[in-house]
Amino acid sequence: LYDIATSLVYDFMGGFAGVYIVNIVLSSILGIVTYITSKKITKNQLISFLVTLGQMYLVKDYLAARAQLVTFILFVLGVLFIEKYLEKPKLRYALMLILIPIIIANVHSAVFPFYFVLFLPYIGEYMYKTYK
Repeated sequence: LYDIATSLVYDFMGGFAGVYIVNIVLSSILGIVTYITSKKITKNQLISFLVTLGQMYLVKDYLAARAQLVTFILFVLGVLFIEKYLEKPKLRYALMLILIPIIIANVHSAVFPFYFVLFLPYIGEYMYKTYK
């Protein structure tokens, strides 16, 4: 799916310049979503900003026009929706947690199993609290 989207961008948005612009937009979205998720977890804007800067610096070598960029965004959104669901268990958050792996499987299917790794800290915390 990502290859088809990249081909469409290349054909209809100016070739490599269009692909480059989409890559910049997706990288910006990754930074914004990381900041929002970090702010949700830490409740501190300065720490969230520093974490986002550090994360974007560390991931800069991987911000290429590849499907992994979309997957990074979806993984961060997954953590955000897990946090929101734990705060307020609403159906829309649960549906997003089901929709995200479906999108990942269609965009970048090789990393689909890694989606479930995001849940391990929450499962561990639940088990610790339950069997304490």
